[in-house]
Amino acid sequence: EAQGKHEEALSLFTLSLDITINLLGADHPDVALACKDVSTRSSNIAITYHAQGRYAEALEVLKGSHGVYVKVHGLYHQLVADSFFNMASMCRSMNNFDEALEMYEMNHAVEEKIHGEDHPNAAGVCANMAA
Repeated sequence: EAQGKHEEALSLFTLSLDITINLLGADHPDVALACKDVSTRSSNIAITYHAQGRYAEALEVLKGSHGVYVKVHGLYHQLVADSFFNMASMCRSMNNFDEALEMYEMNHAVEEKIHGEDHPNAAGVCANMAA
């Protein structure tokens, strides 16, 4: 992917994800990691779609990952907060500001519940909502 060979990279990332799903099942946390956000090495599929300008497909990958996180960890978990943030950022890339704001608000609510209103994570989300 770093060499700009996005289609080849996407094929390999997708194959890796398919193997992981076949071995562990679609609801396993490692499946979500294979789809996850840009702050994790295993975010390859969404990153590759994003690099290709395929934002809607990247968002669908992130939504699938989010669903697994909620199912596995419950709503109030850092991975769930991070996935709200990443979906919001993707919506913002698509100029879908209403949906981005909704996702940022959910991210803020989860961050605040986990860490408290004075935590830097909660404050950082407010800055993104303002932008």
